[in-house]
Amino acid sequence: MDPSRTIPEFDAFLHERGLRFEAVIIRSSALVLLGVTVRGTDDCDVLDPSIPDDIRSASREFSAVHGIDPDWFNHKSHDFVGVPGCLPDGWRSRLQPAFAGTALRLRTLGRIDLLCTKLVALVDRGTDFADCVALRPTEAELRAAWPFVVAYEGNDESRVVYWIPLARKQLTRLGKELGFDVVL
Repeated sequence: MDPSRTIPEFDAFLHERGLRFEAVIIRSSALVLLGVTVRGTDDCDVLDPSIPDDIRSASREFSAVHGIDPDWFNHKSHDFVGVPGCLPDGWRSRLQPAFAGTALRLRTLGRIDLLCTKLVALVDRGTDFADCVALRPTEAELRAAWPFVVAYEGNDESRVVYWIPLARKQLTRLGKELGFDVVL
């Protein structure tokens, strides 16, 4: 699905039904709505709050009409809100608008928080390189994100043996792609 098209259509769908919803979204849909990337994605990840039953129902009805996955609008990421260290401290104070429609208002993480979470995903899954490049972080931003990325792995042994070396490798690779050397 293309969030730049699907989200406005879903907004109109909710409006027709007299429904309203405000939420914080993350991941690829957020980047598309911000204009950072132009690509399709499987879903729209709601970070906070949990999606109420009437909105969930409407999103499933919408999915049937538009031929997309019934779980395209989900709150699987909501668990991150309650787990210490999964989001940068103070993230709520740095939220930025992602979409403002008639019935749907979506915000997303601020730039440094988006970068931190995308860098963690890059280290963890290895699949977010293009999104990290699209964010065009500066060398200073990569250095600023480093403490969050390093601390993300909660197991001390795994952090030292696996996580930190992999994080250094991925951030160095990203820096080279962006035209600078990052020494962490």
